[in-house]
Parts: sequence; C-alpha cells; structure tokens
Amino acid sequence: EISQLLKKNGFDPDMRADVKYVSHEELRYVMLRYRQSHDYYHVITDLPPTVPGELALKYAELFQTGLPVCALSATVGSLKLGEEERRIWYDAYLPWAVKVGKEGKKWMNIYWEEEFDQDLEGLRKRIGVDIAPKV
Repeated sequence: EISQLLKKNGFDPDMRADVKYVSHEELRYVMLRYRQSHDYYHVITDLPPTVPGELALKYAELFQTGLPVCALSATVGSLKLGEEERRIWYDAYLPWAVKVGKEGKKWMNIYWEEEFDQDLEGLRKRIGVDIAPKV
C-alpha cells in the first residue's frame, strides 16, 4: 500500500541527491536516509507536498529528531505563507505536528521498505500516527 501511494504522489526516495558537506561516511548515510524517509512521512501522515503540508511535516520531524535543519526549514518556509494559509497552518497543522512528533514511535527507526505491503491504517496505529487534519 505504501509503495502504491509513493508512486501515486510522485515520490521516489531513491532519487534523493547525495549528501554534501558531511565527510564521515556513516553520517552521510544517516542524512541520506533521513532525506529518503521524508517521502514515506508524507504517505503515513497524508500530508500533501504543499508549503503548509511541508511545514507541518518539518515541525513533526523537528519533534521527532531534534534536528536544527527542521526548525530552519520550517521557519524560513513559513515566510512564504499568506495570511489565510498561516492561520490554517497555525490552528490545524501546528498542534497536530507537535502531538504526532512528540507522541509517536520514532520514524527514523522504521525500515520503511519492509512496510510496503502492510495495511497503512494498521501501520499508522502501530507507530502512533494520526493523519494530518484536512484543511
């Protein structure tokens, strides 16, 4: 089910660019894996690849990982929101992102490729992910 939704939404984790500016081989792999996993996060959260959707996902990732790049991306990205988008994001997406980011199982620890054939709702329940609000 996950692989079908990846294809449907045009996501391909294997097409992520190589990590630059990280000299340690294992750390480069971790950062690449983090970037690849972002596409899976869209599927499990049901967030669209729009500016508000990306911001919500970056905040969930921030609470999941503590990576400063998530905070930087979300802060800079929020400057692109119009007044109405900002209100919707603040009222609906942000509370959801904080909750799912803090309370769910750590997404970086999931071997997503082993979950391809799993029922998506069952997977969400198992890892503690409520889908994002529909706005």
